[in-house]
Amino acid sequence: MKDSKNWKSELSLVGLSAGLVMFFLSFFLLGDPAIWLLVSCIPLLLPLIFGSWLKMKIPACLLIIVAGLFLWHSIETTRPIKTVSPGGTVIYLLRGPKNNNYCYIVQIGTQIFHTDASIYHKIQCVWKSDDIFILDSSDVGPIEFHKENGIWTTSPEHLHPHPSLGPIIFQ
Repeated sequence: MKDSKNWKSELSLVGLSAGLVMFFLSFFLLGDPAIWLLVSCIPLLLPLIFGSWLKMKIPACLLIIVAGLFLWHSIETTRPIKTVSPGGTVIYLLRGPKNNNYCYIVQIGTQIFHTDASIYHKIQCVWKSDDIFILDSSDVGPIEFHKENGIWTTSPEHLHPHPSLGPIIFQ
């Protein structure tokens, strides 16, 4: 084994290389990089601690910033959209998973509606009154929800015939 006089730069190069490989593999092999982006930032600490600024610290900082931006975007796109009526009724618009055909799920209290509105299109929730709101989607058009005898209903042609998820409750 040879005795290296420049062990700090070699250790920084190993950390940067491992972090870079893990960063790209998290996208190409996994598809959903959320947790693996955090893991790929761990070896990037070595160049931040031991490396030179130009060759090691700046690329490591750039990778950490890009990973942070991707994680922030991932968190923001999966967060439920909360809409409140003028009277205080709370509605959550959730992005449905693959087994829900990536369509929005509307939760009003304990009631859940599996809509045909795709998560890849623009949506807007417009309140007409405390008992009527419209979920306007750019792919399926407006879906009107209304409250009858304390129960929320909508037309069945805008809903999935076989709901695949159990109850989802937010407080």
